[in-house]
Amino acid sequence: MQWRTLAQAAKDLALAFDNEFTEADVLQFALAGELRISARFTGPVTAMQLTPGDVFQRVDDNNDWELVGEEFPDEPFMALPNGLYDLPMTGVERLAVEHEFQQRTGGPKVKAPERIEGPFVMSWSTRAKFQLQEKPGRLNPCGQSARYLPAGTTFVVRRLALQDFIEETPPSQRLGWNAAYRTDYCRPPATESEPNTSESANTSRQASDSPAGTPRMVGGPNLAAWLRAEMTERNHLSMNRLHVDSKLANKTIKKILRGEPVMAVSRDK
Repeated sequence: MQWRTLAQAAKDLALAFDNEFTEADVLQFALAGELRISARFTGPVTAMQLTPGDVFQRVDDNNDWELVGEEFPDEPFMALPNGLYDLPMTGVERLAVEHEFQQRTGGPKVKAPERIEGPFVMSWSTRAKFQLQEKPGRLNPCGQSARYLPAGTTFVVRRLALQDFIEETPPSQRLGWNAAYRTDYCRPPATESEPNTSESANTSRQASDSPAGTPRMVGGPNLAAWLRAEMTERNHLSMNRLHVDSKLANKTIKKILRGEPVMAVSRDK
């Protein structure tokens, strides 16, 4: 099978990175532009093929997009067969992925910007781009762009896209994931108003509940053991090479390898 469900993709990432991932994580990688996500259609859909070029570009900070460098053909309508199509994530299809993510994480309702087109899809083999259309009819002879992805659409990840993501993930990001997952210092030291119970220090994914302005520490024997094994597996990766790849100071790497706590740092891509 050339594609993986979100659940299967999460398991593949867990095996590749020796970490824990959820279906929501897969969707978040897609929203961040790091992982190419696809849609699987169960039946034919009406679409209009676009000419080569950039489909849309962001025009302001409100997540609005406008058509740039595209021309619509004179006889645009065609029937796309059921199957697998990549999502460019520049139109309504992005809102659909974000809606799915918010539903899985209990987040807020997704609000569509005033100006947005689509949904857009792309052939994974020819890279031809299409805009999905409402099926023309008596009340809609000229057709119009679809407002949603077709009913029954499922989000999946192509095997090759997943492989590219795994191979292109930098060591610094791998280290960051494992620092969060394997740390023995999930939360700051307990205060009188916050007793140090096993529940309050359960997992690092709950560490974001720390009081504002309080530095979060990561590290410990668990993370140290993982990093040593990772360096050995990667052809005995040197500390200097790890310093270059991860942008971490050598003294910080030494502390991690000794199992000592270090301050967690958030790095925006």
